[in-house]
Amino acid sequence: MKIKKITIYFYILIVSTSILSAQINTFSPYSRYGLGEIITNSNGQTNGLGDIGIGFRYNNQISYINPASYTSQDTMSFILDLGIKGKYSLFETESDKDQRLNFYFNHFAFSFPIARWIKSCIGVMPYSNTGYNILNKHYEPDSLLIQYLYKGTGGINRLFIGTSVEIFKRLSIGANFNYFFGNISNTAIIYFPERTDYLNTMTDYVDNFRGTNFNAGFQYYDKIGKNFRFTIGGIYENKAIIKVTENKKIINWLGSLNFSDGDTLENSTNDSIKISVPLKYGIGASFEFYNKFTLGIDYSVQDWTGFNFHTFNQKLNNSNSLNIGLQFIPDKNSYKSYSDHIEYRIGYFQSNSFISVNNTNIINRGITLGVGFPMIAGKTKANFAIQLGQRGDLKKGLILENYATLFMNITLHDFWFFKRKFD
Repeated sequence: MKIKKITIYFYILIVSTSILSAQINTFSPYSRYGLGEIITNSNGQTNGLGDIGIGFRYNNQISYINPASYTSQDTMSFILDLGIKGKYSLFETESDKDQRLNFYFNHFAFSFPIARWIKSCIGVMPYSNTGYNILNKHYEPDSLLIQYLYKGTGGINRLFIGTSVEIFKRLSIGANFNYFFGNISNTAIIYFPERTDYLNTMTDYVDNFRGTNFNAGFQYYDKIGKNFRFTIGGIYENKAIIKVTENKKIINWLGSLNFSDGDTLENSTNDSIKISVPLKYGIGASFEFYNKFTLGIDYSVQDWTGFNFHTFNQKLNNSNSLNIGLQFIPDKNSYKSYSDHIEYRIGYFQSNSFISVNNTNIINRGITLGVGFPMIAGKTKANFAIQLGQRGDLKKGLILENYATLFMNITLHDFWFFKRKFD
């Protein structure tokens, strides 16, 4: 029976991979840069805690940020984690506004014990998202109107398999092997809407990505007295060497914005491109007080300054992130009231991203709120979180993006390896 269930979950994993490849996950103009909008691999619980996770351990949740946390899982249990995501964005410039709303599948994973001191996890989730549609208008000195249109869709996904080992009492290490795959399309159009005798140009790149890397981490956890527990952790993700098969197309045409009848100047495929995604490292810690309060903080760094890709001569920066979260449980040991087991969460995040526009670094910051509802029986849990964030600055001639992201997650917890005495 257990083998049959595992087979079913592998089938769901394959289906989830196909869904991730087909959906549109973002509409942000800032996803135009680099490999798109890099996604934090949080679960439904840590989404409400400011996306912490490096120093966070919980025995009935899968924490992807630090694979060393897998050993926190109960020895005889099996965990399945499924999440969806919805995002509302309001974009503003000095002269215009636009808004977008979309829902999409976010992740699927399951974890299981191999031995008392070895736990494993398999899953799939987005690594980066691309989705933008930007129109810039420019007038030449002779009042000639030129429109620059930039479009992009797609993303890169991460399929991973990881293992965590408790090498000494209270010290755990873990690692994930990651396989990256996906497609990103970037298009730039130069268009003269008021002249039918001027040559318009479209340059289109369709890139297919395939590559691997690994990420590893450690966690040391202990308690002081009866009422204080702490975890200290660190992560390291090595460079990902990704092979890119690129199709480049350049088309010229006259007249209206319809290039299907234009002249194709170039239509080539290059399968010898390789890019290097920079390494990432970070530290984090969490502190639990009186079985009620858990405070966590993370800091991570990734240097994109040496990253080089064709996407319209972009220059990227060093990025770093600060994440803080606080969780409160009224009484996790209570047998009297269901409300005593509800988990309340609040957090803050700030990321100095790798994006620089008009010599201004784009900062992504916001607050998070979350709640976890345990099922009446067992450790299965439903998590809900909302992130309210902002990036960009109208005062500096940038696009201001205000957004609200809703996370919905279900974690199924099953004691597969427990032998029942009665049917």
